[in-house]
Amino acid sequence: MINFDSIDRIARSLLKDAPGLSVSIFNEKETLYQKGLGESRPGEKASPETLFRIGSVSKTLTAALIMVLVEKGELDLDTRVKDYIPELKLSHAEAEDITLRMLLSHTAGLPDGGDLFGYREAEGLSRYAEEILPGLEFVASPGLLYSYGNHAFNLAGFIAEKVCGLPFTQLMEKEVFNPLGMGSSTYDPLKAMTYPLALQYDRKEGGTFELLHSFPENSSCYPSFFCISNSTDMTKFGQMFLRGGELSDGNSLLSKDTISEMFSVQADRFTCPESYMGISWVQSIEQGVQFYWHSGGIGTYRSFLVLFPDTGLGVFIASNQDTGWEIVDEVVKQLSPDSESEQEVELAQSQHVASLKGNYVSAKKGLLHIEEVNGVPKIVINGIEYRAGVLNETTLAALDDMHEVKAAVGILHNNNYLMLNGAPCVKVKEPLIQIPESQWEGFEGAYTQGELTFSISKPDDQFLLIDDEGEYACTYLYESKFFSKDYGMIEFKDEELIIMDSWKFRKVR
Repeated sequence: MINFDSIDRIARSLLKDAPGLSVSIFNEKETLYQKGLGESRPGEKASPETLFRIGSVSKTLTAALIMVLVEKGELDLDTRVKDYIPELKLSHAEAEDITLRMLLSHTAGLPDGGDLFGYREAEGLSRYAEEILPGLEFVASPGLLYSYGNHAFNLAGFIAEKVCGLPFTQLMEKEVFNPLGMGSSTYDPLKAMTYPLALQYDRKEGGTFELLHSFPENSSCYPSFFCISNSTDMTKFGQMFLRGGELSDGNSLLSKDTISEMFSVQADRFTCPESYMGISWVQSIEQGVQFYWHSGGIGTYRSFLVLFPDTGLGVFIASNQDTGWEIVDEVVKQLSPDSESEQEVELAQSQHVASLKGNYVSAKKGLLHIEEVNGVPKIVINGIEYRAGVLNETTLAALDDMHEVKAAVGILHNNNYLMLNGAPCVKVKEPLIQIPESQWEGFEGAYTQGELTFSISKPDDQFLLIDDEGEYACTYLYESKFFSKDYGMIEFKDEELIIMDSWKFRKVR
């Protein structure tokens, strides 16, 4: 079914983009292809046993834990979070309506966020609930729309911890890792150090790599993006889903009904190709192939877990640089039916945009503007103008001059919001205030948060955001807001650099 020679060629070609990676392709019973390639750290080859931080793929593990507890009757997806933790403080007036289902499907309205470096003690989640959660500004009312973020899963993990009376890490070992035989998977960096462990690398100009002597650690974000695992363990986890919840010994971790519910559509992500959010799993349909997946990124680590239930295949990829999805693309291509044709996109007419005109802002995607020019509907994204097309009744397309879809714009029942490529945009009702370019120089300088530092520079007619890995050109939006393709919207306020409305960095004086 799969040509593994082509998979192997692609995997080896990725070593130009990463020092090392580990790849596993499996079905419900056996591993079909599994290799470590390149170096995990200086002088040590990557292998299927090499541990990587798997970033947000951790969310699928946390969701599995929650669903185990649901089956045991200790939790319920549709019970209000407030009923589990009455003392919990959240800023939104409708926060009492939040349920675990909303948290696990990114529909609770919570923002994105979560620091790479933070609490190190076992009580990190408790401190997080007391010190950080109450101050979060919601993206939207609970249940209104899909908005991806880490805080929702951190809160879900905290609820499990409180209800069961055990630390989150112990719950994961007891209810997920141990039953599945995931003996190397952990959240503890000290335990991970006793196994082959991949380290981070910075990519330099010219394609060389330099070892980074830092290792992200924040116990308050364990449920959302801090698990450390390897191809061998994550293959076992993926196989459990392909078997409908069964373990290799014939017992079950989860029922088939629970697996089906986790894969069921909870919210439209409004993307092109189309995709939907389940219980921690994203459902995508590309080239006629349906699959369920999650990606992960933390520091320079990247990972992907992808399941194809219709064909009984799964893929796991982990790397210490930003690469790997090319292998998934190849699997999708090989599974795709030859008869699949591209969707015809009709041009939008006045009635399609009549109620949508105006400016909308997104922390992740920047500034979206809907307008009509001489009766022609236009979509403007961060200053770039596109012709508006129609993908379906609830989704517009931003079309370039070649009539190719460059972005999807989702239409919600609430006219104060649109979705842009899977990210919510809130309508800006006031006129956009522009400040003169001469004032931008006041934003120049270094901004820091613990071990992370950014710099702002304005050479000639450019405005650059600079980190350890490179320089990123920014587009001016309005007021003190700019947009970076790599970092989303950045804003300057009260001597702070704010990235995507979530991460704050104080100016160095």
